[in-house]
Amino acid sequence: MGGPCTGAGLREVAQAFSGPQLPMAGDLPEYIVAQHGAALLKLFLQFHHTILEARNPALVAFLEQAAQEDITFGTCWRPSFGLLETYLQQGVTDPATLERLAVSLAWDLAITGSRGSWSSSVAPMNALLADERLLPPAQRLAVDTDGDTLQVNLDGQPLDFTLPLKAGSEDRADIPAGIYPRVDGALLLTGGMERSYSYREIAKSVLPESDIGQAVEKHREGMALLRRYAPEYARWVSRVVHSVIPLQNGNGRINSGSSRSEPGVIHATIDCGAEGYAEMLVHEATHQYYYILRRMGALEDGSDPTLYYSPVKQTGRPIAMILLAYHAFANVVLMGRRISAAGYSNARRYFPQNDDFLMPILQQLREGLVTTTALTELGTALWEPLDLQLGGGA
Repeated sequence: MGGPCTGAGLREVAQAFSGPQLPMAGDLPEYIVAQHGAALLKLFLQFHHTILEARNPALVAFLEQAAQEDITFGTCWRPSFGLLETYLQQGVTDPATLERLAVSLAWDLAITGSRGSWSSSVAPMNALLADERLLPPAQRLAVDTDGDTLQVNLDGQPLDFTLPLKAGSEDRADIPAGIYPRVDGALLLTGGMERSYSYREIAKSVLPESDIGQAVEKHREGMALLRRYAPEYARWVSRVVHSVIPLQNGNGRINSGSSRSEPGVIHATIDCGAEGYAEMLVHEATHQYYYILRRMGALEDGSDPTLYYSPVKQTGRPIAMILLAYHAFANVVLMGRRISAAGYSNARRYFPQNDDFLMPILQQLREGLVTTTALTELGTALWEPLDLQLGGGA
């Protein structure tokens, strides 16, 4: 790989993804994502040109022109490009599904500066966002952009936007209906997510739009805690977590998740303390770095069929999932120790108690990582620095 990786050993590059304690070369994550996304888009057009051309020539022309331009991290770090990778790997060939994906890709390219015109009567894979505004569903979508202005037509209703789209709701006290608030750089996504392919399973738990103020407050509290007591982890989170879907459990327990198919997006419960919310942010952000590193190469070579016991899932898991879990939970423990060492404490002793709870889990996960011979240089470099920071025996 060229660019920021030139002259740097692969191992040193991978170690930077283990956690924020080790230096990261320049804009390495952004570079990897942008290069990978551009390559995937070209493969998509190469493999499915005939199908897409027969269904929507203007859409194909727009995507082909965009594929010749410099595609940025801001364009690729979105669910549409996550689905692009997933569908290419799965070999999806259904024409309607491919056009739906093409519409989502074209929309994200259009709102981040690609020029051209296209229209479609096929629903996109994801709900469409512009200026933190969720666009209503429409039978027909038409887009015309010159890179400076974006003209959108939804079933005959014109909408005009100025590019680049502005973060107009940052830190606003009053949040207009239909606008997603942006807090500490992250959009808090509420109603409308059920229209997105990836989020249907959690749709019933998504915080109602009328209660969005609670999510704003919790996100501010969690990020403020990180910024004050573990600023390296605040940067670790902000760099890759661009959207949060706030959930409500009703029981005060933490519950979060993310997916390789949803770059930059996580979901997390807000009916918990700031400490638990900060933990979820760090945990899910760490998964995002794992997914980015996988774009550089395999983390395990597929030679180990063993299912190693995971005390988290309480079942056997492939070594790749053991590595994923260790990576995240180790960073949660290190974050907690960093916060405690910086002078934070509360009556519940959240972080010391969390440390006591997670260390036995990490020890069991570690046994699989030590035992297997399937980890590649990238995979080994991802967990060994954490092992040393935790004391060489988790």
